[in-house]
Amino acid sequence: LERLVGDLGTEGSIVVYSSYEKTQLKALAERFPDMLSAVEGIIERLVDFEGVIKKHVSHPLFRGRSSLKVTLPVLVPEYEGKYQGMAVSDGGQASARFNTISQGGLPPLEVERLRQDLLDYCELDTLAMLELHRALAGLAERE
Repeated sequence: LERLVGDLGTEGSIVVYSSYEKTQLKALAERFPDMLSAVEGIIERLVDFEGVIKKHVSHPLFRGRSSLKVTLPVLVPEYEGKYQGMAVSDGGQASARFNTISQGGLPPLEVERLRQDLLDYCELDTLAMLELHRALAGLAERE
């Protein structure tokens, strides 16, 4: 947690997609009360793109849904199918892989493979958020 707080610093927005990160941060603050102030500072800086999309963007291809895997390929077509075939292709799988690593007891090569799978997924998710930001900014300019 100390490393996360240090890496995120104290300035600037932190873009997320859904309330998952906020929920996890609140749980960490409860578990580590000495870090409460720092974690609350991070939570205040969260910008939830899912909330922005729910409130301001409508498209028939969303089919009433707002998950990143649904909205991203509609707003950023070049991301259609990018997650398919990845060892980790959604947040649930990412959480499960992280949990497996954190329990320990795996051979080092297996830990490294799972870690790389997570890094690959996180890299794509991060780039997806950047492209989604660009798409939303483009929509805002047209308004």
